Amino acid sequence: MIKLTTETKDATIYYTKDGTIPSQKSIEYKNDILINETCTLKAIAVKNGIGSNCLSVEYTIKKISGG
Repeated sequence: MIKLTTETKDATIYYTKDGTIPSQKSIEYKNDILINETCTLKAIAVKNGIGSNCLSVEYTIKKISGG
């Protein structure tokens, strides 16, 4: 589970998991984000219509075969 925070008081965080740049039309962050497949998580914080720099993190999920 991924937890997102911002130092900007009362800012709203928006994110995507498909590598696209998030906007206020993206998913609003309210709960920890489950990452269970390879993806690129991108997030911004917005307050009064002004957005932050975009955070971008790539997650690679490798399946381990039993043996």
